[in-house]
Amino acid sequence: MKVQVVASKYNEDIDWVKSSPYDVIVYSKTEGEPNYVKDGKDTEASSYLYHIIKNYDNLRPWTLFIHAHEYHWHHPLSVLKSMQIDLDSIDERCKFVSINHGNWGIDEKFDDDILQRLILPIMIYQNTSRFTPSELTTEEYCQVMKDIFGEEEYKTIIDKYFPNQQFLQEQRYSPSAQFYVHRDRIRARPKSFYENCYMLLTTPGYILQRSASRKYADRKVGGYFFEANWHYIFGEDYLYTPFYQNYQYFPFKTIESKSPPYYLFRYILFILAIAIAVVLSLKKLI
Repeated sequence: MKVQVVASKYNEDIDWVKSSPYDVIVYSKTEGEPNYVKDGKDTEASSYLYHIIKNYDNLRPWTLFIHAHEYHWHHPLSVLKSMQIDLDSIDERCKFVSINHGNWGIDEKFDDDILQRLILPIMIYQNTSRFTPSELTTEEYCQVMKDIFGEEEYKTIIDKYFPNQQFLQEQRYSPSAQFYVHRDRIRARPKSFYENCYMLLTTPGYILQRSASRKYADRKVGGYFFEANWHYIFGEDYLYTPFYQNYQYFPFKTIESKSPPYYLFRYILFILAIAIAVVLSLKKLI
C-alpha cells in the first residue's frame, strides 16, 4: 500500500479508522494507551516526528499526517474524503499537500450561514501572520529557527525572503497541520534533523516547552511552531501558497465516504427550524 496514515490522538473517537482505505497508525497522547508519545495532548508535532524517526528507512511513498478526529472545524468534510484524493493523478510537482479546508476568507459575514457554507467554494485554509506562535519574541523565534535549521540555512531564508529587513518578518502557511507528504521530501533532510527537532520539542525548559496563550494554556508553543513550518521542512517555499487552493479541485477517487459530513446535520436542523417557524407563524394567523 502506497499510503501510511499517521493519526495523533488525545481523546477523539477513532471509530472512523475501521473505514480507512489505508493502514492507520494511531499515536496516543494518553499515557497507558498503545503507541504513547509524550509532550502534551494537543501537540501533534511530537507524534509526527516520532513516526518519521522510527520509520525513516521504511517510509511508504506517501504519509498522511492527521489529527485523530474524523471531522473538525478545519476539516468539515470527513477525513475519509481526503483519503480519496487520487495521489496518482495530482500534479507531479505536489509532494506536500495540505488537506485542511473550509470557507474562511471568502466573506466573514457568511461564516455562520449554513446555506452560504454549502454553496461557496471549499478553500484550502491559508494563514499569514508575523509569527506563529505569537507568544514568541522576534529574538526567540529566530533562535528556534537557528537551532532547528542551523545558522547557514537560517541566513539563506533571510537572504531569499527578507533581504531588506534582515530578520524574519512574516509567515505564510496552511494551519492546523494535516497533510500528505512524499517520502522523497521527508528524506531530503537527514534522520538526525528530525531527531534534533524532537529533542528540542520535548526538552523541559526549552523555548518550545512554554505554555501557549491564556486561551490555550494547556498547550505548548512547540506544536504551533511546527504547524507554521511543516511546509518549509518538507521542501516548500517559506512563504507558502498551496498548489491546489480549492479543495474541490483535487482529483478524487470514486469511492465515497460512508459517513455524512457534519454540516449535513446542521443543514437538516436549519431546514427543520424554518419549517417549525413557518408552522408556528401559520398557527398565529389562523
